Amino acid sequence: VDVTCTVGSLELTGLEVKGEIVIELVRLRKQPPWFSGVRIYFSNRPIIDLTLQTQLFGMEANFAFLKQKIVDALTGVISHQAVLPNRFCIPMGDAIGLVDLKSPTPQGILRLVILEAKDLPDPGRSHWSNLMLRFGLSSEATEADPFVQATIGAQVEKTSVIERSRWPKWEDATFDFVIDDPNLQNLHLGVHDNDTGAFSWKQAEIMCCSEKKLTALLEGQNLIEALPEIWLPLHSGLGNLVPSGSVKIRAEWRPLGSSTPALNLGPAPGLWSIGRKNQHEWLLVVDTLSASALPSHGLGLNHFVKLGLQFDGAEVGPSYATGHAVGAGPLEHGRQLLEHMGVRPDICQVLNSHPERIYSLWRSQVPAATAATDMEQKGTTVYGLTGAPVFVDAVWNHNSRILLDSLPSMSLVLTVLRMEKGQRNPNDGTVLGAAQMPLEELLQTHQCRFEGLLPLGRDKEVLRTLSHVQVRLRLHALAAPPSAGNSYAAKPLRQFSRYYDAVSVRNGNSAWNKLRSLSFGPLKQVAPVAPDSPSEASDGGSFIARPPSGPAPSVRAAGAVRSRRFVPVEEFSPFLQKAMGK
Repeated sequence: VDVTCTVGSLELTGLEVKGEIVIELVRLRKQPPWFSGVRIYFSNRPIIDLTLQTQLFGMEANFAFLKQKIVDALTGVISHQAVLPNRFCIPMGDAIGLVDLKSPTPQGILRLVILEAKDLPDPGRSHWSNLMLRFGLSSEATEADPFVQATIGAQVEKTSVIERSRWPKWEDATFDFVIDDPNLQNLHLGVHDNDTGAFSWKQAEIMCCSEKKLTALLEGQNLIEALPEIWLPLHSGLGNLVPSGSVKIRAEWRPLGSSTPALNLGPAPGLWSIGRKNQHEWLLVVDTLSASALPSHGLGLNHFVKLGLQFDGAEVGPSYATGHAVGAGPLEHGRQLLEHMGVRPDICQVLNSHPERIYSLWRSQVPAATAATDMEQKGTTVYGLTGAPVFVDAVWNHNSRILLDSLPSMSLVLTVLRMEKGQRNPNDGTVLGAAQMPLEELLQTHQCRFEGLLPLGRDKEVLRTLSHVQVRLRLHALAAPPSAGNSYAAKPLRQFSRYYDAVSVRNGNSAWNKLRSLSFGPLKQVAPVAPDSPSEASDGGSFIARPPSGPAPSVRAAGAVRSRRFVPVEEFSPFLQKAMGK
């Protein structure tokens, strides 16, 4: 690996990645390939090591610092892709959706309070000199500006910086972590020096660190008395074998509550024993799936969604954002879907000669408003035979987890933005519209869940009745902490998401099922059938338009949202069945 600098280059050799990797086979089946998908992930951040060689002559640079920065950058890239809660997933067929495969329901919340540290090493000294300092055999030094970085999986939190102290104390260092698997995940604490630079005489940014398994940290959690304060030993040096002080923490675990009608009453207030009593009593899981019927001049441009909370109309709390997705027409998305499904080239060739079938296949996966589909189906330009598509769609399949203090007067706002050509700053994106969902309405839904389309508000070029964003919302109240004296490890808290892991099967929304339902006869004229007369055939008599089977998605707008699929009934059906091996 070569890293180019403004004054030379650095060469990285001997790259090593060490960690525990998990390969999970999801939802076993009775037919080959015997499972519906594969999840591959690191339960904790891997350890990365490398050899750094330089061609920078005549410079006294601190290469230990540069090496650590490169290691941190590589660790961040791996963590963003394959460290919990992120997973690298391979779907096997259509039995489970990609977003369900990547983001199963978490198990609970861990609250961590960092209180103080003592006997920290001096980053300007060698390990041997720090040992002498620790036992009082050397003069006192206070050159460190320490702060603690707490890491669980890919989640990272930092305390404030305490200047010039080897015995720092923190007054407000309380953090809440969403835990996916407490039996596999560890708490990693690293004490860093804030005053280290590339040309500093100090040796490294990381002063010392400690790691503890969550099951060991939470074993025997006691709620009758105050949670005990735990001193964790810190180590440094080669292999982290040199004692380097200790850090005092407190930790408390609360699992997610079950989705029952009693949940409408809300959690009992003040159940946290440490930190703010009434803070973070709810967990909102938001799956931002796609947006349909966006303006057509966004073709080929990046789109993203910004998620935020409003309390009585005012923005509160942090904001979240999805990744970027390129806007494309239904036909282009449909062809990409066929490629992703691994459809044989001869079948793709047949489908390309009948673009309306590709359109109906895509709309079975990404629904749009009835008015939008009617506009798309008028004339031949809709199918890309001539001209550009009427609208573009964007697909994100992004998962967000938001901790909430309370629900009254709170609303979730999803703002769709488009990056224009040449724009790099997301804050400069063009706002296409915003969808809003009052959180109190989730309490009135079955198991506090919503799945469907939210209309984007009227804003310039976007019509309220056309553009929608497809989301899945899950609201969980935090349960009371485990009762006093109970062993945490004795009660595994793994709760599979029976509703959302099987949502595509429940709705009969398999892309393969849709594809198998299509047959191909000579297409004379495309004439969509009105919704009130689904049995009426088109003028050419080659296919029938009818709504898809299964329950329609939920829609929060005046007028139903429905996608059409076309089921031709001609002599090419046996050919398709034979080509697909049916």
